[in-house]
Amino acid sequence: MNGQKDSISIDPTSWMDHALQLALRGTGMVSPNPRVGCVIVDNDVLLAEGWHAEYGGPHAEAVALQALSAPVTDNTVMYVTLEPCNHHGKTPPCSEAIVRSGIRRVVVAVEDPHPKVAGTGIAYLRSHGIDVLVGVRREEASWLNRSFFHHATTGMPYVAVKTAASRDGFMAPEPKERQQLTGAASQRVVHELRAEFDAVLTTAATVQIDDPRLDVRFTTGRNPIRIVLDVGCSTPQNAQVVCTARKQRTMLVVPDATTPSMLQPYLDNGCELLFCRVQHRGGFDLRGFDLHDVFTSLGAMGITSILIEAGPELSSVLLTMPETMEWYKFTTPTNLHRGYGLVPQRPDIDSHRWVLHHQISVEPDNCRVYLSTHHPLIQS
Repeated sequence: MNGQKDSISIDPTSWMDHALQLALRGTGMVSPNPRVGCVIVDNDVLLAEGWHAEYGGPHAEAVALQALSAPVTDNTVMYVTLEPCNHHGKTPPCSEAIVRSGIRRVVVAVEDPHPKVAGTGIAYLRSHGIDVLVGVRREEASWLNRSFFHHATTGMPYVAVKTAASRDGFMAPEPKERQQLTGAASQRVVHELRAEFDAVLTTAATVQIDDPRLDVRFTTGRNPIRIVLDVGCSTPQNAQVVCTARKQRTMLVVPDATTPSMLQPYLDNGCELLFCRVQHRGGFDLRGFDLHDVFTSLGAMGITSILIEAGPELSSVLLTMPETMEWYKFTTPTNLHRGYGLVPQRPDIDSHRWVLHHQISVEPDNCRVYLSTHHPLIQS
């Protein structure tokens, strides 16, 4: 067998980039499965491509192999953004399909950490004489499926916080009232995030003030599950998230000792209930809940990622918790001069907690994306 550069490609990154772009087409449609793209190439000519398009549907490799009409030669190479599966789930093992296809060269961006795969797909291919190169665009592929990786390895959902504030640091005016701070470009990005995350979490207090829909409107994609922390059954029964619960899955997180009669109106509207423990300690305590218990319960339900869209108090606490992996910080060019901001006022300057990862163009606003120092991409 020749060396990897000769047997695979002089520069395999361009084809892997194409596969990563294909994988993005599954955004909002495949979770709790990962987004995966695949291309099959011969002498740097594209023969077939595929991506995982919907949960329960065929995997990217199977789609590409099904589309392959040209004969496989010694120069045929498969590029796939995630290690092929090697177990029977909703679909047959991709590793076996690759072996049957006759392809002898496979480039994999990153290993699959899920316990059912965890290197066995690559090992199976190599045990059948296939030349496998691993690690091309590893960081990009890991970022693409960061929530899947996090849930697969910890059982917990990947938590991101979204905040929007004026240039002088206020998230809400005084007195608190509904006010749209950011512009159209920022709103579109937020809706794209909602389509990417399994769930959006807020509080009953935010629902009372803003009456948000928490759906996807300014882009294409699947609506997230709406989760409302409600320690006192104070979510208005005529709120949009309640009235549309039969159209968009909505869950109220309530204390485990809540009186059943208080919950019946929400059940009648189609809301689901999640009973969790409450905390009894001084200071602001996540609207009364043991949020680690909340996240653990949601992770056990198969929810792999949660976007937090809440007020300054809850956001401030979450930005100090190890469970929070990502922070989307939107800033407008205008000043409010007074109001409610994050506490502490500027946790982003704490280099021991948050690291700037990238920025998103949302003119005239600004969006900085920070990663927690606990994030695997930072620790690696």
